[in-house]
Amino acid sequence: MKKISLAVLILVLAAIAVSGQDHERASLKGLHGVQVYVQLLPGTKDALEKIGVSIGFVVEQTTLRLRKAGIKVVESADEKRFKTWSEGWPQLAVELNYLNRDEANVAFLSVSVHLVQLVILTRTLTRTSQDQAFLATTWESSISTVSGSDTKLYGSAKEMIGNAVDSFINAYLAENPKP
Repeated sequence: MKKISLAVLILVLAAIAVSGQDHERASLKGLHGVQVYVQLLPGTKDALEKIGVSIGFVVEQTTLRLRKAGIKVVESADEKRFKTWSEGWPQLAVELNYLNRDEANVAFLSVSVHLVQLVILTRTLTRTSQDQAFLATTWESSISTVSGSDTKLYGSAKEMIGNAVDSFINAYLAENPKP
């Protein structure tokens, strides 16, 4: 029964793929760049590294794609200036979740890309609104896959990360066309 429940859950999760909607895309207009960070769900770091996916690998792949598209990636030297009120502190978070059940011969991987930035609720707008700003996700895209074994997931992981980041790039460039 557990195997069937797990399989149904994984199939449902695999069917869910959210890409940035038009109303979310507007939040990308005027961005001058992003910081990149990777978020692994608890307990996934070692399992992901076992299939060849490390935090460094994800940061490298994400940064490379963004730069090739002409999107500035903020490094730590620029960080202080970039974390200002006027820039909105935009952060591109790449989140990975990995689940492997050897007994069921099933491996599940999901990749989510979120743009997180400072926001203010319009109902709280005042001259001191800056004090009421908070970080919120304003754009996101997710993709998931299920495999019969974790050994096949490295290529899938690389492709999934690339596709999710490309979704952000396409939305960013649609709102910030090059002259």
